[in-house]
Amino acid sequence: MLATLLRAVRRKVRLARFLGADAFDVVAGRRPPLTPPRALVDAVGGYDFHVVGQHLSGIATTLGALKPHERLLDIGCGVGRLAVPLTRHFTTGEYTGFDISRRAIRWCQKSVARSHPNFWFVHADISNSHYNPHGALRPESFRFPCADQSVDIAFAASVFTHLAPTSADRYLAETARVLKPGGRAVLSFFLFDPQLMPRLGGFYPRFAHFPQPYYAVADPRDPEAAVAYDEAAVAEALRAKGLEIVRIARGHWARHPDPLSYQDFLLAERSVT
Repeated sequence: MLATLLRAVRRKVRLARFLGADAFDVVAGRRPPLTPPRALVDAVGGYDFHVVGQHLSGIATTLGALKPHERLLDIGCGVGRLAVPLTRHFTTGEYTGFDISRRAIRWCQKSVARSHPNFWFVHADISNSHYNPHGALRPESFRFPCADQSVDIAFAASVFTHLAPTSADRYLAETARVLKPGGRAVLSFFLFDPQLMPRLGGFYPRFAHFPQPYYAVADPRDPEAAVAYDEAAVAEALRAKGLEIVRIARGHWARHPDPLSYQDFLLAERSVT
């Protein structure tokens, strides 16, 4: 009881601090356009909204080679960290994003889509044991909000790192379904191989629990809080759906030299046949 009360008090103090900082930014004229409230950013990942957004858009445009006229699907778009910088990148291109956070999608619809008619945001009440345990939709049967072969790039940052194997397999299948022939998938993972596997307990997240040899979780009591996958298993799952890995850009999480980002990012292409 006491612990629950203390958590509630800390949340209220944190919210008050965020509201105060937001108000000060407005008064001081330091709030850039298309900046969501700090409390909302904190609820869907935290960190500096615009810095992270620029980082992700750089990955989409360099690793993914996103062109200003193409169509991108943002899987797990959150509060629009990728969408906001892409409003300055797209000319005739189109963006679709979906997320399990209703509040995040409402902000994106109100603040981004109203002034950028080529941007669409969809709320998907998908169940996730860590982020949305009471979601109405099962991830194993969820259908991405895009038609078959209609997307040039499918982008997912910090999504597969929170998906159990059955959910991840469904998301890969849906990624393949919506991609055009020759389309690209830019997806982040925590990836391990036989050489890295014995050292997984020494990184952050600390992966020390293996429900199956091909994947590991950081906390067996909260398995979708952080999930790592065997690289060969991911490559095989992608290949089975007509996607072939072109490049893997290693992440800082496992102390790889010269990392692209914190997580590992892979680029896969859909076969043209």
